[in-house]
Amino acid sequence: MSHYGFELKCVSTLEAVDGSGKHYHNYKGVHFYYRKNHESDRLIVTFNGAMYRDPSSPTGMVLLPIFRGHDWKYNVLCMSDKLLEDFSDKKLELGWFLSPRGSNYLDVYTEIIGHVVNMYKTVIFHGSSAGGFPALHYACVFFKKALVLNSQFYIERYALFPHFTATTEMNLATDFDEHDLEAIIDKHGPPLRAHICCNANDINHMNNHFIPFKQFVENDEREKLKEKITFTTFTNKEAPPLGKTHHHVILPTGVSMNAMFDELFRHI
Repeated sequence: MSHYGFELKCVSTLEAVDGSGKHYHNYKGVHFYYRKNHESDRLIVTFNGAMYRDPSSPTGMVLLPIFRGHDWKYNVLCMSDKLLEDFSDKKLELGWFLSPRGSNYLDVYTEIIGHVVNMYKTVIFHGSSAGGFPALHYACVFFKKALVLNSQFYIERYALFPHFTATTEMNLATDFDEHDLEAIIDKHGPPLRAHICCNANDINHMNNHFIPFKQFVENDEREKLKEKITFTTFTNKEAPPLGKTHHHVILPTGVSMNAMFDELFRHI
């Protein structure tokens, strides 16, 4: 039984996966949660971000696996980062769903996502912060839509990157597959459509990720890339919640996540 209250179901074939929401699944070592909430042809695929410290937890960190959006009203496929499980004893905080060379993580993620995505007509890949990188990555791989909020696009520029390299003892450029988002777009092509949104008060992500990636898109000679990706910034008058920063404020005042999803679902 997981901390969410779901029973674990290990499967050797993806045909054994069910969307009842009563189970979370393990397939080839990767945990995921698939819930079919209704009969629509719409699906949201989510990716978790950082694994924050939690003094009340037995491990000192939030519990794994992590299923972002597991209780949303949509049909959902929630992926949990395998790399965080590999280094949970060392308290790795984020992994961007990267796949170490020699592992099969990239193939397994792609296999799981492809199996579920193929059942739906309209799909949105979603993540915020560290979850935004894989959301855009796999939106390119499957030519689907993406909603990305306050996210890292250039992993090595993030403040926690030294923690990542020290914990994994691996080199980003030599030890991981598909770690460069610009190269991923060159290889797979752009997403069907992407909405990338950032809180302007989240200075680190604005300066080191949002603005440089926007410049990459705007300077690219492929007009199709510019047409596919929309960039939006916002500022909120109110202060972040107690103990949080502007990085944790991922939506403009008065805008709900459901409204953003619904608008992106409608947009051709």
